Amino acid sequence: MGAFLLLRRPTGLSVEEMESLHGESIGVFAKKGLQLNQRIVTSTFVVYVFHKYRFQSDNVVHIGNDQFVAGTGTCMYKGRIGASALRELHDDFSESGAFLSDVSGNYCLIVAKNGRLYVLNDYTGLYYVYCDRSRNIFSSSLVAVAKSLEKKRISPQEFYEYVINGAYYGDRTPVEDVDLIDSRSILQLSPELSAIPKTPGFLSVDGGKSFDKMLQAVSNDLVQYFETLKTNFGDSVCSALTGGFDTRLLLAVMRKVGISPYLYVYGDKNSSDVRIATQIARGEGLEIDCEDGSDLPKLDEEEFERSLERQYYLLDGLGHEYGVFDNGMDLCGRLKRTEKARLQLNGGGGGLFRDFWVLPDKSLRVESFLKSKYDFMDYSVFSPSFDKTSYFKTFANKIRLILDTTSDRIDRRQIAMLLPSLHLKYWMGNNNSLNNQFAYMLTPYADTRFVTRALDIPLRYRQLGVFQAALIKHIDPDLARYGSQYGFDFYRGVGFSARARHYFKVRTPTAVRPYVRRHLLYPRKKGSLPAHLTRGYLERVFDLDDLQVSKYVNVNRIDDPELLSRVLSVELLVTDRF
Repeated sequence: MGAFLLLRRPTGLSVEEMESLHGESIGVFAKKGLQLNQRIVTSTFVVYVFHKYRFQSDNVVHIGNDQFVAGTGTCMYKGRIGASALRELHDDFSESGAFLSDVSGNYCLIVAKNGRLYVLNDYTGLYYVYCDRSRNIFSSSLVAVAKSLEKKRISPQEFYEYVINGAYYGDRTPVEDVDLIDSRSILQLSPELSAIPKTPGFLSVDGGKSFDKMLQAVSNDLVQYFETLKTNFGDSVCSALTGGFDTRLLLAVMRKVGISPYLYVYGDKNSSDVRIATQIARGEGLEIDCEDGSDLPKLDEEEFERSLERQYYLLDGLGHEYGVFDNGMDLCGRLKRTEKARLQLNGGGGGLFRDFWVLPDKSLRVESFLKSKYDFMDYSVFSPSFDKTSYFKTFANKIRLILDTTSDRIDRRQIAMLLPSLHLKYWMGNNNSLNNQFAYMLTPYADTRFVTRALDIPLRYRQLGVFQAALIKHIDPDLARYGSQYGFDFYRGVGFSARARHYFKVRTPTAVRPYVRRHLLYPRKKGSLPAHLTRGYLERVFDLDDLQVSKYVNVNRIDDPELLSRVLSVELLVTDRF
């Protein structure tokens, strides 16, 4: 299913009165172009389940006696999707969570069983479920929950996180009183509200095993997982192919199990990703679609507002890293790919098999970790109310909460855990959730089984991508022989120059890294803003002299299109412009 809305029903209130009260929230899904599949009415809740944008599927199963199960996103149970899998899941469902070891994917499940109603999403949290602070409304749509609020206010910390990073962290959103549910718990909604902790049912890889045995164990898991995808989706699978590790490994496993996917690469024709991907496709006799969104026609001012409203709803208010104020490239690409395949795959999370953070092999202060990776911008665009010290102190406390620790220091295993529980959940998860509206969508490496497997792979094997390169070579040696954006292929191993770069990067002190990132690696380039972010266009939507975000940021100082888009996307959301 593409989306859902779940409303708590006060005693004595009819369904018609409920729909009148929450008409704006319900209407969000029509504006997304999602058709209602079923409305389920109970004495305490009303649940609306919607089809995906491209596909209709029967993912609501009624068991009888007010018992049912509904699934949104992409959920596989015991290797199957669809109604029969959901029926068996309902049979096996229990508060012990034993059934969870048989569930894969990125999903939300709504389960009514034995007089109780439950909501849960995947353990890694890559399928977002939003709720209001009072826990009366739950939805896969941020906009739908925000519409239920009498007054929408900006939550400053999450606003800054989203503007700076393109993501907000710790189960709070940039809208005050709208939260994400805790993906590590089964949430019981009735007869009373309670949270039941989940325990992942997967074994970690034995870090004491030989390299070859660990390689074989992870390889076997990947092949088994992709055989399940082949069974359920055949060749109707879509994936990017870039010059990096992650999509190469996706393609390797797909070829191993006999999936012939639709491939695409996005970017300028002279970029390393496009050059390497087209070389691989040509050498292996594969077709690949090159997407370059920079050549989309310019919107005139008359079209702009209509186009923006469509993007606002289909990208659920904030979009992903680009916000909703772009030239249409992001949404155009998402919709185009769903025309080609039922299942979209994303390679996010492949960093679990390598040293994603590139930090020394020792414990670090939480604040040092943040400085090394999340302190990289020119904060002068923010208003005087922004306090950098307070911002990072709050961010650090969120990390302690995520890792369930009170310590000032985190060890290497905890640092590795921050890839799935911080970066993937709160950055990749939003992208994953958006795509699940349109078609089926999975980020395979973020599945709980691979997260659990990867955490104990020794750092010496993950450094320089040695383990992930070996996976590619083991599964598909031909694909491993092509070059990469790192300057080496995955077949012959890492050369001296790559090792030297890695050596100096690891040993760069964390205190120095913000300067290196800001001034050497990613210097800010001043330039003109695209037409759709200039005053003539924006004044069709806003009074630019009376913005709520102006309390936190000086809009006139921003010359980065993506940053400005994110700022204005929050303004759209809290002012309810559409």
